[in-house]
Amino acid sequence: MAKCTTTFPHTPLARSCFSVVCPENSCRNSLYRPNRQPLKLRRGDWVPYRALCLALCLPLGLAWPTSLHAAPPTATEALSLRPVQANVEYDRVAVSEQSQCSVSDISNEECSGWEVVSAEGVTLRVFADTNGDKKVDRWCYFASGVEVYRDIDENYNGKADQYRWLGTNGSKWGLDENEDGRIDQWRSLSAEELSDEAIQAIQRRDSQSFEALLATQEELVAAGIALQKMPILLSQLREAKERFETFSKTQGQITETSRWLQFAANRPSMIPSGTLGSTQDLTLYDNAVALFQTTANGTKKTGQIYLGSLLLIEKSWKLLALPTFDQTVSLKGNAFTVLAGMNAIEATRPEAVLMSEATETLITQLEKIDSELAKMMTLDTPEMGNVAPQLNQQRADVLEKLVTSSPSGEESDIWMRELVDMLAITAQTGAYPGAAERLSRLAASLQDNTASVTAYASFQSITTDYLVNQIASDDLASVQTTYLTALESFVQTFPTSPQAAEAWNQIALQKEFEDQDEKAASIYQKIVDEFPESSQAGIARGAVKRIESVGERIDLKGNTVAGARFQLSNLRGKLVVMHYWASWCSPCLQDIKALQQLRATYSGANLAFVGINVDASRQKTEAYLNGNPIPWPQLFDEGGLEGSELSRALGIQTLPAMFLIDQDGRVLNNDLRLDELQGELAKRLR
Repeated sequence: MAKCTTTFPHTPLARSCFSVVCPENSCRNSLYRPNRQPLKLRRGDWVPYRALCLALCLPLGLAWPTSLHAAPPTATEALSLRPVQANVEYDRVAVSEQSQCSVSDISNEECSGWEVVSAEGVTLRVFADTNGDKKVDRWCYFASGVEVYRDIDENYNGKADQYRWLGTNGSKWGLDENEDGRIDQWRSLSAEELSDEAIQAIQRRDSQSFEALLATQEELVAAGIALQKMPILLSQLREAKERFETFSKTQGQITETSRWLQFAANRPSMIPSGTLGSTQDLTLYDNAVALFQTTANGTKKTGQIYLGSLLLIEKSWKLLALPTFDQTVSLKGNAFTVLAGMNAIEATRPEAVLMSEATETLITQLEKIDSELAKMMTLDTPEMGNVAPQLNQQRADVLEKLVTSSPSGEESDIWMRELVDMLAITAQTGAYPGAAERLSRLAASLQDNTASVTAYASFQSITTDYLVNQIASDDLASVQTTYLTALESFVQTFPTSPQAAEAWNQIALQKEFEDQDEKAASIYQKIVDEFPESSQAGIARGAVKRIESVGERIDLKGNTVAGARFQLSNLRGKLVVMHYWASWCSPCLQDIKALQQLRATYSGANLAFVGINVDASRQKTEAYLNGNPIPWPQLFDEGGLEGSELSRALGIQTLPAMFLIDQDGRVLNNDLRLDELQGELAKRLR
């Protein structure tokens, strides 16, 4: 059966949480206490603690009851728990006063657990089980009776995977994919909170926390930024990652005593959809500043650090460059001038003094070419097919000159990466027919295998050749063989490079196509073990689970497109067909038509269908479903094929993907074809 894939993966966003309690007094789910405000429990607005559960052992060695029907923990035991994340402001109770606090059961249709209340009747903590497995999956901390922080165990495995600040503590919402207690990405982060987190990351010299603040390539694509503008932003982001460790160690202004004071910026800028090829409205701050205060020898001194440009992606503000104490350098990275088409040299004139005359001349040429290309994007004439390749060739020539004329190796690498990105994009889009060959020659000319730019160029060349040759060649088997041979050579030459994880992922995927599932699973596990921080690790972890799922029970939780909470285990007792699809996948849409016919054929049978849509945006999914209603639940999570939690949960990388699950919740087939499904249903439902 034909399989569809996507070229641009999108950032995974956490599954939306479900609502348990209405804040209005009329809501039947509100839990009332005499002389106190109703306790408001909201699914998705709660918090879990590391290994805490209703049957768990605490970090302090305290054992809690194994059943909701057992005696509740003492107030002292309950108050001994602490949030996973540091710097949380919540009510603490002196040991001498803890005996005056009380612990009571809470229970309704949606959750069970315990509430810890002070002697004055003020809520201090709530620990709740929301899925009925007798384990706490949300830990809530209060200040003055208002919830201010939550640890959340969204996948119900006993470990925190989300951390949420509320009330007077702010609006941060962090995601922890590998459940190690550290935030991997932000689901919600205000500009003020971003500036505070940036100062803390520099203060702790914490590269992982800093990288979670940077926009990713997948996020830039999802945000709708024009492809021709992508290399400029990506080069800044790569530079930020590569230079952060040295910067944080050598800067001397932010010390252990430094504390965030304030975020400062002019009003945010809005770049409307369609500007220079952008496909969505873009909201950003330029020249943002974070103020901080440092105490030294009893004296407090105020300082400031320039954050540069910030871009709003979903509900989270993102850095686009490495912060700096030099305003001139910050102005140089002004994103508005890039994305809105302004002349960057004129808009940020102070940078000119830092450049040689030759470099400034080349950059001016580059901007002129970009301006011409932007004009071409608005035209639909035969001349465009002739002029665009010429302009792209000229742009590549200028970038090569910038590589060779750069005064330092660091600057040279930045221009080299931009050249590589530009050649890869124009080759894949057909905007520069000679780009793939030129990129191949460029990659071959780089001799230093220890340089990150060498590995990057080599991998981009391999990927570009493969994508271009798939279109140009009739011998797809030969193209695939050449691609895999190149990937295997790459992982031998650059075994520890960031691109090696993606190379191994592609090799494993091919092993699956060849029905070598055991070999594929071992490669996926290698990615998990050797590249745990890579974006491929989450996909690989899910792929291992999928490959080994036959005969095993699986459960999948999420939200439908309409926002209703869904849990696969609720369909136990029925034969279940689970179908991953996207509106851009033609074979998927053909499957759906056939599945609708099968549903009608077995209308009286104990059979259920579940769809999981992996479109890049909810709008596309809703638009398709509005015109083509599907009469069974359709789950959706932001992020697209490679980014959504629903696809990563089982390592789904190709479409369509179909599972058959028996009445006991065990997988019968994890790679089901339509003709196989027809036979299975005829056999099992006759």
